[in-house]
Amino acid sequence: MKARLAIASFGAFSLCSCASVTVSLPGLGGGEVADAAPVQERIALTEALAALDASVPPEPTANEALGLIVFGGHDRARKAAAEAYLQGVTAPDPLPAVFADIDEALRRARAVAEAGQAAATALVPVMDDVALLEDAIGDVRRCATLYTDALGLIRDKQDEAVRLSKTEIRAVKDAFTDAARDISASADRVAARLSDVPERLALPSMGTASAGF
Repeated sequence: MKARLAIASFGAFSLCSCASVTVSLPGLGGGEVADAAPVQERIALTEALAALDASVPPEPTANEALGLIVFGGHDRARKAAAEAYLQGVTAPDPLPAVFADIDEALRRARAVAEAGQAAATALVPVMDDVALLEDAIGDVRRCATLYTDALGLIRDKQDEAVRLSKTEIRAVKDAFTDAARDISASADRVAARLSDVPERLALPSMGTASAGF
């Protein structure tokens, strides 16, 4: 397969160890707590989620959705989204630009997975994080659909000699699948962390954590 795309590797993430800190929590007194992630980890997760959200194609309006259902259904909606995306690619050869967008979307998805893993080490976890990470999985899947459909449209117009292979398109889909799986693992880790923390200490939400979502 030609090296068209620098697809990032989405393996297991190893977290950097944090120095133990001495804290005092209401009702618990002072004590040494290991792996207490700083507030920066929460900010990193929020920023990573916002960046990924910016890569996701917009949802159709209610009128657009109704029209697509009446006249073409789900397949027509997917094709329309891919066509609209490609119309915004102004280069004579859209393929390099599309692969650049794919690489960027995958990079942002990986950042969400890494930030989610780090957020799981927060001293006081936030309940909203699980839902936000689950929403991000949906965002990654929408990106996968958009980009693979766009590549399919490009392939249909290419000459046989230079045609994008189905294997290459499958590799893009697989990369997004791996990214979604890693974000899911991060969500599971945050959920497990929440189960280990007394309910009165877990925060239901945290200001900027849900901004823009």
